[in-house]
Amino acid sequence: MKIIGGQAVQDLYKIREDRRKQEFKNKHDNIHDEINPEGYQFTKLIISPNNFYNMIKNDITLLLFVIYAILMPYNVTKGPNLSRIQLKQYMGIFDWFFIFDRTMDLFVGFYNENGSLETNVFKVIQNNISYVFFLELLISFGPDIAYKWFFPSIFLEPEDLQQYPSMVSFLFKVFRYIRIFEIENQIKEILDYYSKEWTVFEIKKV
Repeated sequence: MKIIGGQAVQDLYKIREDRRKQEFKNKHDNIHDEINPEGYQFTKLIISPNNFYNMIKNDITLLLFVIYAILMPYNVTKGPNLSRIQLKQYMGIFDWFFIFDRTMDLFVGFYNENGSLETNVFKVIQNNISYVFFLELLISFGPDIAYKWFFPSIFLEPEDLQQYPSMVSFLFKVFRYIRIFEIENQIKEILDYYSKEWTVFEIKKV
């Protein structure tokens, strides 16, 4: 579909993009020499907003979530019980990666009320921490706690013969599907990143 008044619209977008690039540059030029009132200098523990590698990490997490969303119900419907290999090795890999993902999200920086990147690690964590971090811990470790509390007889068997009720694991793991609602934010993050470097017309070509 052709754009009416294409040149005028393109000029308007160019002005807007140039302005956003300059604002972004000004913010990042100031953080290197800035020390906040508490005396904390900028630290490498803080991940800058729209960081390319953090965005790639989020893309990988999204891909693994799609795989997880398929494998988890498949394992549950295979039978009433899960073997130790299914529970600890196959699904456990997802648990550790998703915990790593939530932990890294705690260190993503933000711009404070002064318009500069926050340099205090504790304030960054305080700003980012939310129920999803603790929910991820519950999803990952909740089944193990439930098995030990309510099914102690499982652990009397040799490890290779232990059978874990699959429904118990499902009741915890199903809450991880809230990540579906984060897909929109992931798309927005990608667009925001490339809008800093590309014009809207370059993004459309991709």
